[in-house]
Amino acid sequence: MAKLPNFRRLYSSDFEPDKKDLIDRLGTSLNNAIETLFDALNKKLTFRDNISATIVELSVTVNSGGVPNKPTSFKLDARQTIVEGLMVIDAVGTTDPLLFPTAGVFVSFTKNENIIIIRNVKGLQAEKPYTLKIIALG
Repeated sequence: MAKLPNFRRLYSSDFEPDKKDLIDRLGTSLNNAIETLFDALNKKLTFRDNISATIVELSVTVNSGGVPNKPTSFKLDARQTIVEGLMVIDAVGTTDPLLFPTAGVFVSFTKNENIIIIRNVKGLQAEKPYTLKIIALG
């Protein structure tokens, strides 16, 4: 994908004299808005601040079928109402930092209003406690 071109601010001196007053009034708002947009689109977007998502860390131990040994759930951020899916971005042993998943970690869930209930987690060793960092994508 192509990189955004450099942003050139609007200056009233670049316009005909009869347009300078209008450019002075509009320039401040437009320059600030466009500069903020350019900043964001030049690799400064974050999940936490810019994407409809909830990021949580939770502990889970699963049986041999991937079902959590105890009820495991989390609350969505107040501004998030839709969940398209969950993505595990980190998984490590809770008590043993050298305990890693055996495969890609996939989480099945249900949503009850603003609560996400973890139903199944694949890719973890059975009966071993893990800490998962999960993004609930809206």
